[in-house]
Amino acid sequence: AELEGDAFFPEFDDVTEWNLVDVEHHEADAKNDYPYSFLTYERAGKLA
Repeated sequence: AELEGDAFFPEFDDVTEWNLVDVEHHEADAKNDYPYSFLTYERAGKLA
C-alpha cells in the first residue's frame, strides 16, 4: 500500500552492518487498516 506521509526513513540497503534481532508482526484490526511489522536491528561489530 502507498500511504501519504511527511516523514520517511532512508533506503536500508547495507544490511551487512546490521543483525536482525527481533520481529513483531501485527495483523490489521479495528484500529489499524493494514498489517504491519516492527523489525529490530542491532549494529554488527563494535562501535569505534
